[in-house]
Amino acid sequence: MMVAREMRHPPEWLKREVRLRDGTCRGLGCRTHWKDCELDHTLAWEHGGKTELDNLALRCKSDHLSKHADGGRVWQGDNGVLHHQTKSRHAYTSYPDGSWISHGVQPPPPPPPDPFDNPEPPPF
Repeated sequence: MMVAREMRHPPEWLKREVRLRDGTCRGLGCRTHWKDCELDHTLAWEHGGKTELDNLALRCKSDHLSKHADGGRVWQGDNGVLHHQTKSRHAYTSYPDGSWISHGVQPPPPPPPDPFDNPEPPPF
């Protein structure tokens, strides 16, 4: 269910779908009721995120602000499953029913290749 990319604010029918799916804030461990939550684009609208069910989640004001300020990442999978990675590389998966799983600390990404590391001898 997608609304035009040009439309940042979801129509009432889409708001209802998100509220029915989530019920409460999707911040880890937060159970703030949907009436006290905002709809948040998981991938920010200004960064190309679409106004669609698979890119919207409920967040209380505090969790909404911290999502944008803490330097972590959140992306959304099927059926409202959210994948979180904190700035310290702790990874979590959260579900619309409020349950979540910790995946521990994830390894850092591999370093970029060294441009001067060439196993072949020089041509001279």
